[in-house]
Amino acid sequence: MQLAIYHEQDKTDLYGMLRRHQLPYKVQVEPIFQKRTMSQNRYYWMVVNLLRDKLGFVTQQKMHEFLLINFAMVEEVVENGELYAVVESTAHMSSMRKERYLEDIRIWARAELDEYIPMPGEIFMGDDDLKVKFIKQ
Repeated sequence: MQLAIYHEQDKTDLYGMLRRHQLPYKVQVEPIFQKRTMSQNRYYWMVVNLLRDKLGFVTQQKMHEFLLINFAMVEEVVENGELYAVVESTAHMSSMRKERYLEDIRIWARAELDEYIPMPGEIFMGDDDLKVKFIKQ
């Protein structure tokens, strides 16, 4: 049996099912959404570089931090008189959350910068060399 738990009621239902089964039994818990993918990560850094060049940021890291503050900030805190942004880590985003983060960036870039950021399927993120082959007709 496999159950997906999305809401509190789902947890209650699971507990009810477990009570009906005889001991012993095995329960395995794992997240439904996978962590961000390697292709999402490569795509993200392509977006960071594109925006870095457009906005004139000196480094990838500074552009990345700008995006985190604007699209993944959890809260602002003051420590020792300094203001800090507490941001969600892109390395720990689920693939679903990472895509929402990227979509927010694409929408902002189009609306605020008049910059179209291509979707992952619209760009080739590998070798730029043209590959050809001969087909006998």
